[in-house]
Amino acid sequence: MKKSFLVGLVLCAIGLLTVGIGLGAQVLTARTADLWSGAQVEPLAVEFLPRRSPLMVSFLTNPERLERFGKLALSPGKRRQFTQEWQQWQRILKETWMLDYATDIRPWLGDEVTLAVTAFDLDRNPDNGKQPGYLLALAAEDLPLAKQMIAQFWQRVVKQGEDLGFEQYQGIPLTFTNAIAGAQVGSFMIFANSPQVLRTAINDLQVPKLSLQNADLYRQSLESMGQGYDALAYVNIAEMGDGLPEAGLLLSVVPTPTGLKAEAALASTDLSLSTKSQIRVGRGVLSAFPVGSSVIAGHDLAGAIAQVQTLIRPYPQLQNFAHELVSHLTHNWSFPLDSESLGWATGDYALAFLPNQSARPEWILFSEYQDSESAAGAITQLDSTARSAAKLTVGDIELEQTKVTVWTKLTAIATQNDAAVAGTVVAVHAQTPTAVLISNSLGAIEETLTPPSSNLPEPLSDLPSDSLQIAYWQQPVRADWLGISLPDIGEASPLYPLWRRWQTSTWVRLPSETPTLHRGQILLTFHS
Repeated sequence: MKKSFLVGLVLCAIGLLTVGIGLGAQVLTARTADLWSGAQVEPLAVEFLPRRSPLMVSFLTNPERLERFGKLALSPGKRRQFTQEWQQWQRILKETWMLDYATDIRPWLGDEVTLAVTAFDLDRNPDNGKQPGYLLALAAEDLPLAKQMIAQFWQRVVKQGEDLGFEQYQGIPLTFTNAIAGAQVGSFMIFANSPQVLRTAINDLQVPKLSLQNADLYRQSLESMGQGYDALAYVNIAEMGDGLPEAGLLLSVVPTPTGLKAEAALASTDLSLSTKSQIRVGRGVLSAFPVGSSVIAGHDLAGAIAQVQTLIRPYPQLQNFAHELVSHLTHNWSFPLDSESLGWATGDYALAFLPNQSARPEWILFSEYQDSESAAGAITQLDSTARSAAKLTVGDIELEQTKVTVWTKLTAIATQNDAAVAGTVVAVHAQTPTAVLISNSLGAIEETLTPPSSNLPEPLSDLPSDSLQIAYWQQPVRADWLGISLPDIGEASPLYPLWRRWQTSTWVRLPSETPTLHRGQILLTFHS
């Protein structure tokens, strides 16, 4: 087994999710009750995991079911690609865990595959570096056959020159080499990178209060999940680095006819947001922009910024990232993005990026207000600052029977016979009877003042009615417009099958009855 178990674990987990999502988007359009369970069940293997397990990913549908239906649903021309991606996942499993899926697992596998990091340092001895613990639990549908196949696996390991060790722990036989350990526990065949991980798993099973299954934050997140899912992922945030808060993030995943839906729940002991002012965002603000726009929307922009600041306060890296992002946007957009400057924006708001192929994005901020005098005063102050601090020229024009104020940067240019002045539009703003519009483009203002009559984009038409904030992002909008660098996902990456099919993503914040529980939903759609 490779030394980088964590990398292998993550790749294997991503591979399992890729099996369920990325192995052919057309398979998802042919979803049937036989293909996806969508059952609201808890992974049984959590009873093997310590309460402090940093990471767990559980797949609750037999991957064999996807292979069978995938070959039926796909056209002959796409089956080869399907087969190649299926084989890639099997290679990841074998390279990481030495297990051959077709020979060692497929004949007996049931409806659960769980992978976990049980600890980042098993012995907590600083003298020998970090020794992480990893566990793979496979539910057996045919237990006698599973025992037979795994016995043959160990025989093959011996023939490859490995020495086997044996141990009885609490009445359960353990088999292990220097690289891998295994045992049968109930209806599961479990594997680990150390016998110590298996001993801990047996202890957790026999003393339930020690297991993740009974951890308060995990239970709180799990009980908030919706109706049905096919995979779960859990992150114990406090274990991911020094100084992080006690919090647990649970993500449930289920395929849809066009992509993937995930629900997220973040339970914490100290990250608290008030539940009294949870006002849903109106759908009208989402359809105020040209077709193809990417939109971030919600209610009370200043309050939303303050909430984000509260949530990221315990995370220094996130704070630094947010500070750099806001500084980048403030510098490039010439508008401050802080709760004090935006205190007038108390109604529904939306920040939209319009479809644009150029290196310079076209963006527009639309925000409704309740106090027209406060809004007008704040915008007037911005005009004054633009003149005095930024040395911009501020002037008014009329557009669609609405007064529009333009900030222009004038530059002297030389011609053959005389000197001339050229102007570059830096920012534009307008105020309607109900809202303020701020943009870096006259065209964007004009298009928003006269929006086309169209319905919401399909991914937005079926969102929960109680959504508090919504972010809708679609290609070809570029992340570098926000000053964000995305990782390069090449063809060798397990994420590549998802990446190349990704079309849109929708992020939703949902209300919660508990101040320390934060809920959300993610929708991804893929090209067919």
